[in-house]
Amino acid sequence: MQQCCLWVCAVALLAFHSCKKPETVGLNVLPTGDEAGLYSTDTLTLTAEVVREDSLLTRSDFAAHLAGAVHDPVFGRSAAALYTQLYLSGSSPTFGDNPVCDSVVLALVYSGYYGDTASTHHFTVYEIDEELNKDSSRYSHNQPALKPMPVGSYQVAGVQPEDTVTIEDVSAPQLALWLDPAFGDKILNADAADLASVTTFNNFIKGLYIEDSLVNAGEEGCILYFDLTSVNAALPQSRLIIYYHNDTSTTEQVFELNVNNGAHFNYFTHDYSVSAFGNNFDDPVFGEGSVYIQSMSGVKVRVDIPFYETLEGGGPVAVNKAILDVYVDEMQVTDNFPAHTRLALTGIDSSGLSYFLPDNLDNPVTFGGDLLSGNRFRFNISRYLQQILNGSRVNFGLFLVATGASVNANRTVIGGTKHPSLSMKLSVSYTILN
Repeated sequence: MQQCCLWVCAVALLAFHSCKKPETVGLNVLPTGDEAGLYSTDTLTLTAEVVREDSLLTRSDFAAHLAGAVHDPVFGRSAAALYTQLYLSGSSPTFGDNPVCDSVVLALVYSGYYGDTASTHHFTVYEIDEELNKDSSRYSHNQPALKPMPVGSYQVAGVQPEDTVTIEDVSAPQLALWLDPAFGDKILNADAADLASVTTFNNFIKGLYIEDSLVNAGEEGCILYFDLTSVNAALPQSRLIIYYHNDTSTTEQVFELNVNNGAHFNYFTHDYSVSAFGNNFDDPVFGEGSVYIQSMSGVKVRVDIPFYETLEGGGPVAVNKAILDVYVDEMQVTDNFPAHTRLALTGIDSSGLSYFLPDNLDNPVTFGGDLLSGNRFRFNISRYLQQILNGSRVNFGLFLVATGASVNANRTVIGGTKHPSLSMKLSVSYTILN
């Protein structure tokens, strides 16, 4: 089937050949006596630019939600703020006579992290002042409306995302953020109508917003990953716990609000003024040295093949294989900031939007994208190149982007188009058909 497709493309190329440029610059040709007409090159010109990523969609059902801040010596300052609903597990709870909050803690169950866990973080928690919808998506550059005064401010001298902590008989790696007891009193003394159902409660308490700032400028910081989707009662749950007393009972009382059943989203911010690339966006000259990729709606790389027509200097061609190799700069990888283990390569349409390449749709396994030995990412773009050569697809370039960019904080430095030892390379083998 694949050979058949190549010959169909070849017929189209014969009709298209008359308008092609006659250059043969950059081709490494096999011996002229080779009757098969096979050619190969790995010196086609490439251009690369660092591009600011568009805002990402975040959803309540994502595997992880992020909160934290980093001061990365290469990528500058980045932060992830988390906002979530509180979920009333039962209707019309009662709290006895004259309930008074003793303390209130927001317990968030860890699922991972990225960065330096020894750094000191300062978390601030606000009430949200707009409705959230669990079944909708929100863009990561949209901060929700907030009530002006925080309901919690908590400093953590080092986080322990791998250490088990016990909070109200639940043992798990979890972050405990102690809030103002006045927020607990607001819930304990709510009108009965506000506690009558999940809907009325979420109109009363629309949710919480958790942001982070690093206390010490010299620290690298950490982005924390939280599990806010599991509703398995056998597993640790993220939740809000209110400890209170009343005139009805002589013992301390406990009331819990679930987090995992509600809506939760992320808000990402970046300051690249102190990054290694500064404001050198959309600049192919800068992209000759190194280029940069970052999750959390950070940065991506635009790659273009400006002179692909030179392949047809000897006539219309059938592409046998086209492989794009890009190489990780290991000098920019640290224990705290490892590179991505997988990247994605997408096409760019006339509106500047991404689309899946035909090679990816045909066979994601052979298409590539995993980090391989030698610290390289490899992509098979044979069908894509054939299509732009035969005119069935217009060449607007490619995007090299982070995968799972909404649920991880990784970043990667890649050798640019003229890097002295890590230059990205497109290797093409093809057959001239005339």
